[in-house]
Amino acid sequence: MKLLHKLSGYVELVRPHNVLVAVLNGIVGFVTVAWLTGCLDNACLYPALAAIALVAAGGYVVNDYFDADIDAISKPSRPIPSGRVTPGEAHLFALALLALGVYAGFSLSILHGLYALIVAMLLYAYPAWMKRRRALTGHLTVAATGASTIIYGGLAAGVCCNSLDASLLASSIPAAYAFTLILAREFVKALEDFEGDSARGAATIATRYGIRTARSAAIALLLCVAVAAPLPALIGPYGAVYLALASMVILLNVYSIRLLVRGEYPKARRALKIAFGFGGLAFLAEPVLALILR
Repeated sequence: MKLLHKLSGYVELVRPHNVLVAVLNGIVGFVTVAWLTGCLDNACLYPALAAIALVAAGGYVVNDYFDADIDAISKPSRPIPSGRVTPGEAHLFALALLALGVYAGFSLSILHGLYALIVAMLLYAYPAWMKRRRALTGHLTVAATGASTIIYGGLAAGVCCNSLDASLLASSIPAAYAFTLILAREFVKALEDFEGDSARGAATIATRYGIRTARSAAIALLLCVAVAAPLPALIGPYGAVYLALASMVILLNVYSIRLLVRGEYPKARRALKIAFGFGGLAFLAEPVLALILR
């Protein structure tokens, strides 16, 4: 029972559902490039997804390691405060996951190895330093590392198909939308956690620049996504399937803006989580259908 208790702590540390989202983002990038270039080679997909999963998992573990003092007060049931995993064990586990992720990247290409190394370093630096000292830098790091998995998957397709330039351009389109939406959600989370963050001296856009500025910035980003969402179908290669799913993103963004104006930040954050899912489906559905039917 003691072993199972500890194993459950390790599993909880890596946040499997969030790692799955990161892997799916990598698939979005890979499939997008395969569809637009007409080249599908799964040989490069699996090491890329392994790197994404391992680095993402390591990032979540290292976040819990550095937040153990905060979690001891606000989330005492988390693996480290509850004693299921010691801080030293969590730190070693995080470093091992990050190292294995970087190794998986290098097994694919030097580019992917260096890419994974940079992301791993950012994921370590965020909770260790940025989270409590650098408001906007921290938010931007979270958004950039989250969206980077899409480009990572796209570059994997580019390596196998010898089309790195085309793969970077193709995967940058969904990555740009993901970055903007994640950044908006980061601002909403800062609004939701304002009181707790203020009490413990955390640096966020809300604690550093005020609630009004954070809310205005979140609304501005959501409006940008809503306005730009139809463009891949109107002037790009996507069609009706994308447009139908993108319309859900637009509606959810408008709904989230309404919630933000009313100060209902937890509901807005949950709505944006659903919007992110529809956004991923919008970029994934049409390429998958095209690749299946070709």
